[in-house]
Amino acid sequence: MPEIKYQALQVQFHRKTKTAFIKLDQPVNGNRLNREVLCELETLFGWLSQHLEINQIVLTSTSDYLSEGLDYHELSQLKKSEVHHLIQRYQGLILAAYHLPQTFIVDFGRYAHGLAVELSYAADVRLMHEEGALRFNQFEHGIMPFGGSTGLLSQQVGPNLARQWTGFNRQVFAQ
Repeated sequence: MPEIKYQALQVQFHRKTKTAFIKLDQPVNGNRLNREVLCELETLFGWLSQHLEINQIVLTSTSDYLSEGLDYHELSQLKKSEVHHLIQRYQGLILAAYHLPQTFIVDFGRYAHGLAVELSYAADVRLMHEEGALRFNQFEHGIMPFGGSTGLLSQQVGPNLARQWTGFNRQVFAQ
């Protein structure tokens, strides 16, 4: 399997297990999801969707946590129309992940925030450190959750829990 080089991701393929490991690799900025990460994930998911010889995809990071979520500093620098377009692209990325033909696994590590949690709605399997926590903190930054909390998350945990978690800046613990 090919060696693919990215700026914000480390991608490794294991032939024996037919697994693609995708690691967010921007620990200096909290592995925040920015336009560079989005572009690289879009490209990679498109490529993976065409390569059925890969059986599973593991999304993790080079840190002990997955991501601090959306890069709000980058977002604050954009025009309204650019923010709208970016949100549509993230929604498309989550939908693309949902439709990947491989088993999609997300490893949160010790924590994940906001959009990183929303990306996991598309996963078949989610892993977390036993002392880990997920934080639905988009409202703190004036952003409505847009990654499928009313649809995908509601199917997984029920509509009441989905509303409680996403609507009240909740932190959900592994226990």
